[in-house]
Amino acid sequence: MAAKGANRINQQPAFILHQYPYRETSRLLDVFSRDHGRLVIMARGVQRPGSQLRSVLLGYQPLLLDWFGSGEVKTLHAASWQPGIPQLTGTSLLCGMYLNELLQRILPRDTPAAELFADYYELLRTLARAEASLPEQALRCFERTLLQRYGYALAWDCTADGKPVLAGGTYTFTAESGLQLLEAGQAGIAGQTLLDFAADKSLLPAQLAELKQFMRTILNLTLLDGRPLQTRLLLRELARMA
Repeated sequence: MAAKGANRINQQPAFILHQYPYRETSRLLDVFSRDHGRLVIMARGVQRPGSQLRSVLLGYQPLLLDWFGSGEVKTLHAASWQPGIPQLTGTSLLCGMYLNELLQRILPRDTPAAELFADYYELLRTLARAEASLPEQALRCFERTLLQRYGYALAWDCTADGKPVLAGGTYTFTAESGLQLLEAGQAGIAGQTLLDFAADKSLLPAQLAELKQFMRTILNLTLLDGRPLQTRLLLRELARMA
């Protein structure tokens, strides 16, 4: 809610996607808020010793933020932490890093996205539980939601020309032709995987692996314009080292 005449927003649910040092004692926060979408907020003096806000401004944690200002960069007035999501660790933390970079690249500034905010909140809760393959499938579902929201709504159970996906077929995606059936012997994603994903069935590890690569291809060709995410490169390097 906004205070009259002050361009001020109070008690706004939000998450910090990333933060950067600013000058000697401040930070710039890249924030995803429920009612105002993505915006940049300056946290003055937060890097000073003894700052009470330093321990509050955490990534992957639900916050209530107060800010003011009419320019492109707002100014933080107050912040409070809201319980409910354990801190991410290990693989879940890497997934969270990927998720936040994806949102930074895709979300436009100052555009409300309350439903997507709710989906993001629930996905973080899933990552915090870290139950076997559950985070992988939840990530793929969230990526599907992003594609739908920003103009690339695939049917998943039928091709771009309206033909039903065949369980025994193999498929590919191109920016020009959408989802298409491949000739026998060509590499792609199995039709059964697409059908199971369309029906929101629990996917097997092998299905999750091919869906991950397939979704990566779609995102690169659409929302990411072919520019790789830094967290993907990090995950690839960690896998190589392991």
